[in-house]
Amino acid sequence: MKIRQLILTILLLFATAAKAQFHPVDWGDVRGDSLLPVCTHVLDLPADYAAYSYSARIEYPEFQRMSDAEVARYSIERKFAALPEMPAIECYVGVQAKQAQLDVVFLPVVMRDGKYYRINSYKLVVDKQPVQRPQRVAAVSSADRYAASSVLSSGKWVRIAVEENGVHKITDGELRKMGFATPSKVRLYGYGGHILPETDLASLPDDLVELPLWRENGYMLFYANGTIKWEYNNGRYVHSQNVYSTYGCYFLTEGEDAPMAFPKVTLQPTTEDVHTSYNDYALYEKEKKSPCSYGRVLVDNDAFSSTASRAKTYRLAIDGAMDSPAVVDLSFATGGEIASRVTVLYADAANSFEVGSLTIGRVVSGEVGKIAEGKFTIPGGVAAGSNFVLVHRTDDNSLVGYLDYLRLNYRRSLALRGANTLFRGDVPDGGNARFDIAGCNADTRVWDVSSPSAIKELAGELKGTTYSVVAPADVNSNLVAVNVKGSFSSVKVLGEVPNQNLHAIAQADMVIIVPSNGSFLPAAERLADAHRSMDSLTVEVVTAQQVYNEFSSGTPDVTAYRRLMKMLYDRAASGEDAPKYLLLFGDGWYDNRLLTFPGRKQEDYLLCYESLNSVNAIQSYVLEDYMGYLDDNEGSNHLRDKVDLAVGRIPAQSVEAADAVVDKLIAYMQNESAGDWQNRILLLADDGDDNMPNQHMKDADVIASVFEEEYKSYILDRIYWDDYTIEVSATGKRYPAVTQDIYSRLSKGALIVNYSGHGSSNLLSHEMVWKASDMAAVKSPRIPFWVTASCDIGPFDMGDNSVAESAIMNGDGAAIGLLTSTRTVMQSYNSVINKEFSKQLMQPVNTGKLIAVGDAMRMAKCNVIAAGSDRTVNKLQYVLLGDPALRLKYPGYRVVVDKMNGIDATQSAVQVSAGSLLNVEGHVETANGKPAEDFTGVLYSNLFDSAVEVNTRNNTGLGSYSYTAYNKTLFSGSDSVRGGRFSINMPIPLDISYSGECGMLNLYAVDTAYVSSAQGHFVNFTVGGTAESLANDSVGPEIKIYLNSHSFADGDDVNATPILLVELYDENGINTMSTGVGHDITAIVDNDPRHTYNLNSAFVQEVGDYRRGTISMPLGRLTAGEHTLTLRAWDLYNNSSLARITFNVAPSLAPGFVELKVNPAPVIAGAPATFTLVHDRPHCEIDVRIDIYNVQGQLCWSNDESVVCDGNTYSCNWNGTAQGGQPLSTGVYVVRAYITEGGVTSTVKTGKFVVVNNK
Repeated sequence: MKIRQLILTILLLFATAAKAQFHPVDWGDVRGDSLLPVCTHVLDLPADYAAYSYSARIEYPEFQRMSDAEVARYSIERKFAALPEMPAIECYVGVQAKQAQLDVVFLPVVMRDGKYYRINSYKLVVDKQPVQRPQRVAAVSSADRYAASSVLSSGKWVRIAVEENGVHKITDGELRKMGFATPSKVRLYGYGGHILPETDLASLPDDLVELPLWRENGYMLFYANGTIKWEYNNGRYVHSQNVYSTYGCYFLTEGEDAPMAFPKVTLQPTTEDVHTSYNDYALYEKEKKSPCSYGRVLVDNDAFSSTASRAKTYRLAIDGAMDSPAVVDLSFATGGEIASRVTVLYADAANSFEVGSLTIGRVVSGEVGKIAEGKFTIPGGVAAGSNFVLVHRTDDNSLVGYLDYLRLNYRRSLALRGANTLFRGDVPDGGNARFDIAGCNADTRVWDVSSPSAIKELAGELKGTTYSVVAPADVNSNLVAVNVKGSFSSVKVLGEVPNQNLHAIAQADMVIIVPSNGSFLPAAERLADAHRSMDSLTVEVVTAQQVYNEFSSGTPDVTAYRRLMKMLYDRAASGEDAPKYLLLFGDGWYDNRLLTFPGRKQEDYLLCYESLNSVNAIQSYVLEDYMGYLDDNEGSNHLRDKVDLAVGRIPAQSVEAADAVVDKLIAYMQNESAGDWQNRILLLADDGDDNMPNQHMKDADVIASVFEEEYKSYILDRIYWDDYTIEVSATGKRYPAVTQDIYSRLSKGALIVNYSGHGSSNLLSHEMVWKASDMAAVKSPRIPFWVTASCDIGPFDMGDNSVAESAIMNGDGAAIGLLTSTRTVMQSYNSVINKEFSKQLMQPVNTGKLIAVGDAMRMAKCNVIAAGSDRTVNKLQYVLLGDPALRLKYPGYRVVVDKMNGIDATQSAVQVSAGSLLNVEGHVETANGKPAEDFTGVLYSNLFDSAVEVNTRNNTGLGSYSYTAYNKTLFSGSDSVRGGRFSINMPIPLDISYSGECGMLNLYAVDTAYVSSAQGHFVNFTVGGTAESLANDSVGPEIKIYLNSHSFADGDDVNATPILLVELYDENGINTMSTGVGHDITAIVDNDPRHTYNLNSAFVQEVGDYRRGTISMPLGRLTAGEHTLTLRAWDLYNNSSLARITFNVAPSLAPGFVELKVNPAPVIAGAPATFTLVHDRPHCEIDVRIDIYNVQGQLCWSNDESVVCDGNTYSCNWNGTAQGGQPLSTGVYVVRAYITEGGVTSTVKTGKFVVVNNK
C-alpha cells in the first residue's frame, strides 16, 4: 500500500508509564490523492532500555466520521474491509549509533458500528514493564570483550590453509622450511574456514585462539575446519558453504612459552544407551556457474538441456550404510520460463525405484530464474555403490536446468575408516553417552572438536578392535576418531605474516579498507590525510587481509569487516566516539570466490555481502549496510535493523583509477573550483510510460518541493524529457537535445543531480538519453553528487561498467559520489528513499557544514524504517558509491538583501521594470545573524522573472504534465563583496513577463580563500512595467571571436575540436534570457543546423561589469578543411549584431605551447613548487609530460598526466624531491615539457631553475 508518511517525532521521559502528550493529526496537510497518513513516533530510550518491554496506547482520541468522498478518495473499502475500533499500534525497539529508539506506528483510521472514522488528535502513552531477561543485550565496552592487543603484534607468524574438515599433519621438516627453528615450540592459532555467523557476533572468539597440537615423533596433528559447515536442522544435517573463501586458515608461531597441551578429559555417561552407529551425510555440489549473475548461490555448469541430456547420474560417497531411512535434499535451478519437474531415481545392486519429484514453477514478477528445493525419504535406506539419477522433465526443450546440490543423510555404522572419522551423537537434548567404535587399534584416540577454542581428547578404552568412549551425545556435537599414526592431509603454506595490531586501535571516526594486495594503500592514505587535516577525523587505513587475520582467522569473510567495526563501536563510550564511516576502497564481485571468473585474484578485490536470493532482481541485493549492523543481535532482520555507521565504496580496480578518484575527492574537499554552480540543483525526469504516466516528473517535483519549501536559496534547474522534442527513427525514440543539455549542465556544474525514471546498468531511460559512456566522457571540475532513483544504475558487483561506476571512477568529473541502486527497484519506494535522503543531505551540522553524504544515507534508511514507509528490500538495494565522509559544499553564511533601488528591503515590494537598471545592496552575515565583516570575495546573483506554469509536450500521448518554475533569467552576473557588504547593478531586459507577480533573486558568495560561502534569496519585488526613460540605443553588441586562443586571426589553422572564445560588450548589457522570441546568442558553423549552438548559458559576465562578458565553448569535432562560423548576439534593448570568422581545420596541427614557468624561484628542496604551462587547447583532453634533469643529464623527476583544462593554463604541483622522495641537492636543474592532443605533439619547451637546500 502506498502511504504518505506523517512523521511526528517526539521524546518521552519514562516513569512506569510515559508522560502523555497531545498530538494533532493534520489531515489538511494530506494531498489530494489516495495516500493515507501514518502516525509515527520515534522515541529515544534510556541506557537501561534492554531491561524493559514496551507497549503503546492512545488516549482521548478525537474521532470524526469519514465522508463517502473521503472513503472513496483513499480507497479505504478496498484496502481495509475491516478495521478495529481502536488503532492497532506497532512498537519496535531498534538501535542506531548507540541510541536505542522505540518506533511507534499506527494508522489513524478505525471502524465503529460499520462506519469509518478518522482520528484528528490523541494522546500517546508508552508503558514499560521490567523483563526477567533483557530482550536485547547492550554493547559491552573494550576490556570485557576484546583483547587490548592482537597476538599477531609480535613474533614470527606463518599463515597456512586447509580445504576440508578433518585432521591435518605438519612434519618437523615442513616447519623448518617455514623458518621455525624448534618445531617443539611451534604453536597453532585460529578457527579455520567455516563461514562466520551473521548474528550473535559477540559469541565468536576474539582475535586468534590457540589450539592444542597432538605431537608425535617428527610431526604434529591438529583438527581443522575447512569451508563446509554442517549443522542439525529439522531432523537432518544441512550444510553451508563459505561463499567468501575456498580454504580455511590457521596461523603458526614460535615462542619461548610452552605450546598449549592437548587436554584429556573423562566424561561420565548420563544415559545407558550405547551408540554403535550415527547419522552421517554425503554431498554433491559443484559451484561453477551463477544462475542469474547475482546473489551468493552458484550451481553446477553441467546443463540439463535438449542439446546435452535431460537425465544425469550421480554417485555419492556412501560407506557403512545401515538399513535405516535416509533423507535426500535436492536443490535445482532453471531459467523458469515455464514450469518443469525433476524426478529423483535411486538404484543399487538390489533395488531401483523413484524417490520423489520436485516441481519447479515458472518465474513470477521480478524473477529471472527459479531455484527450488525438495526433501525426500528413502524408507529402506541406501547402500554403498548406489546411484542417484535426476531426470529433468519439461514441455519446452529450450528450458535449461542446473543442479545446485544433492545432499544425503543416512545412518552409518560407527567405525574408524582411514586415519580419521568424524561422527556425532543423535540426542536432541544432549547429555553424554557411550560410543563403541569398530576398526580401532592402540593408536586410536577420540577428540571432541565441537568448539574450535575447546578441543580436547576424550578418555576411552580399547577392547580388541573396539574403542569405547563416553562423549557428548548432542546432535550438534562434533567428534573425531583418529589413528594418530595414520596418513593425513597436509596443509598449504600461504606465507609469512607481517606483524599487525588492529586490536590496538583505540578509536577511529573512519576506517578505510583496501584490497589485500595493498596497492591502493598510498591513495587511501592520501584520502585519509585529507580527512584528518580538513575534517579533523581520526582515520585508520587497513588491508582486507589484516582484517581477516584478526577477525576471521585469516580466512576471507565479509563479516570480518563488520567485526572490526563492531569492536571499535563496542569500545566507544558514546555515539560521539563510535566509528562513523567505513570506506571500502576496492571493487567487488557477486561471486566473492571468483570461481566463475578465472584469472582474477581475490587479493585484488574486496568482498560483498550478497543476498541468498539469487534469482529475483527485485528481492536480491548486495548489502553494504551489513557492515554497519553493530549492535548485539543485529544482522538477522535486514528489513528492520537500523544501520549504525555509514558505508561507502569506491569500486577501483587499478592504482591509476584509485589515484584519479582520490585526486578528484581531495580537489573537491579543497573547493578548488568554487562558484555559484554549488548553488544549483539539477532535476532529471524520464517521460513515463503506460504503467505510470508522468510519474517520474511527479517524483522529481517531490524533490523540487523539498528545496522550494525548506531550502529556497538554491536554484532549481529541470531537465524533464517531456519538455523536449522527441525524435523517432528506425532505432527507436530519442531525445538528443536532452543529452546535449545534460552535457552542458554538467560542464557548468551543479551541487546535486537527482534523476527519477527508468534505467539499466548502462543507460538512463528507454530513450537511451544518458549512457555509461556519456558519464565517462564528462570532463568538468564542477562535480555534482548524484541520486539515481532508478533501476540497476550501479550494480558494481556484476562486473559491468555501469552508469554509476563510470561516474564515480571518472577522474575528470561526472560525479563526486552517488546514492544509486544495484538491482531492480520499485518507483513508489524509490520516491520515499529519494525524498528522505534529499532532506537529510541538506541538513547542516554544528560545524557550519552539510552533513556527510554517508550520514545522510544512514539516517534516511533508519528514518524510513522507523516511519514504516519502507520495510522492504528496496532500500537495501541502494548503496553509496563514493566517500561516506565527504561533505557537500554547504554555505555556512547568509546573504541578506538590505535595499533594492535604495528602498529598504523590509518595506513594500519594489517593482522591477523592463529597461531599468536595478541596484541591490546587502551584506553577508554568519549563521547566528552577526555581520561577517571579514568576508571578502565574489557575489553571484541570478534574478528570475515571476514563476510560470510549464506544460510538457505530451510526447507519450498519456497526457501533459504541469509544473511551476522560475525559468526566465532576467540577469545573471557577479560583483565583489568587501568587508561583508556588496552593491550590484542589474540591467533589466525589455523581454520580461510584465506579470506584476513576485520574482526570485538568488544570491551566492564565495570568499577569496574558497573556504567560506554564503547564500540567500529575496522575493519582495514584482516584475512589471517599463522604465520611465529608456536609453536611445539602436546599436547591437560588440563581438570579438577567437578559436583556441586570443592570438587567433581570421583564416588561421585550428585543430579538429576547436574551442570557441567570444568577447561581448554592450553599454546596456547582453541579452541571455532564452524567452523564445529569437533573442538568443547563437553560433552556426557553415550554416549547418547540426552545428548550431545556443550560447546563452555559456555567457559569463565580467565580475562587477554587466556590460562585458565572455563565452568559452567546445565546438565539437569538425571535418578537415575550410569553415565559416557566424555568431549573433543581442543587447537588452533587443538590438543585434553579427560577426563572422573563417578558419581551416588541420587535424595534424600541433598544440601551441606558449609558456613554461616554475614558481617559486628559487625552489626550496623538499618544499612545494608549481609548474605552469600556457597552451592553446582549452577544454580539450591533453597529455602533459614534464621531466626534470640535473646538469649531468640524469632524470630526477617526471610527471605524465591526461587532463582537461578549463582555460589555457595547466598547473602541476611538485613536492621538491626526486621521484623516489629523495632530497635534491643545491644546484641548477633543467625542466623539459611538451603537450600532446589528438595524437599530435607540441614543440618541447625547456627552462632552467635553481634548487636551494636550506637544511
